[in-house]
Amino acid sequence: VSCKDEPDNNKEENSGIPCEINIVASEGGDVQFSDYFGNSKHVYTGSKVTIIATADEGYAFIGWYVVGNNEKLVSKTMSYTFTTQGDLQLVAKFGKLQDITIGSNDGGSASFKDSEEKIVHLLPGEDVTVVATVDEGYEFVGWYVEDNLVSIDVEYTFTVTTAVTLVAKFVNSN
Repeated sequence: VSCKDEPDNNKEENSGIPCEINIVASEGGDVQFSDYFGNSKHVYTGSKVTIIATADEGYAFIGWYVVGNNEKLVSKTMSYTFTTQGDLQLVAKFGKLQDITIGSNDGGSASFKDSEEKIVHLLPGEDVTVVATVDEGYEFVGWYVEDNLVSIDVEYTFTVTTAVTLVAKFVNSN
């Protein structure tokens, strides 16, 4: 199908040059046109088109990208409306959310800087800050992943790469 085929699913006035809009989804979600079932729609240039991305459970929507040699981000909103200027192929990209879990031993508590939860779900590449609160009579030793010390900072910011469990460890100072 090319721009020369007649639009068969355009409800707007037949003006402009016929073109084709194709939408696809990366792993982790689905895509659709707001007013048409299918992943390819024939329209005329100058038509307004709305496309919608829906993330599967455990995934998050990243953005709409124009497919080509250099994929270009065109929208970070799940519902994207644009005016057609010619043939176009767009991909909705989704990312698998990673579980970041926190805990602590006796002598204090652990929290996320911006959340009351003990588990947050974030995309790789996002930054997250964890905060250790020390009880009276204890000292903060550090943040651990399994038996590996990853930070001695009470407030520790890191970039998510994979799911991880962090434990704030404390020792009695008496």
